[in-house]
Amino acid sequence: MSDTKLSVEFVGSLRGHNGWVTALTVGSDANGKPLLVSGSRDRSLIVWKLDLENPEEITQDNEVVDYKVGKPFKALKGHSHFVSSLAMARDSKHVVSGSWGKYYF
Repeated sequence: MSDTKLSVEFVGSLRGHNGWVTALTVGSDANGKPLLVSGSRDRSLIVWKLDLENPEEITQDNEVVDYKVGKPFKALKGHSHFVSSLAMARDSKHVVSGSWGKYYF
């Protein structure tokens, strides 16, 4: 058994889906900046351009309550049921998504 410990740190939020996020995959753009693709119960995918170095403060009653760490770059729609899986190619140029909806050949 390994003694490896995992540490997770909250850095901020992304807002854009109208349903629960059910799948994620990560990569990088042509400039080496991080990309995230999320799939959701709203049957869509969103490609996010992340900016982890300069998060935007979200305030409420003059108090910082969260940080926005990226912006939606592109929304992809077409599934007839919620997105259940995602995978990104090593070069980050292609994303494959799976759904519980119908499939076509």
